[in-house]
Amino acid sequence: MQNKRKSTSRKKNDNDDEDEDDEASQQETLETDVVNTSTTTSSNISNSNNQ
Repeated sequence: MQNKRKSTSRKKNDNDDEDEDDEASQQETLETDVVNTSTTTSSNISNSNNQ
């Protein structure tokens, strides 16, 4: 959210670069989510086996 606020206050010329950065950040976030999901799934399976 902070990134959005910053980009609004910047000059228009800088916004093009900002957009590319946003896309890169989103891609990283997606990859992180996938890793987190698989970790969570593994944990859940282990917990079920323990019970």
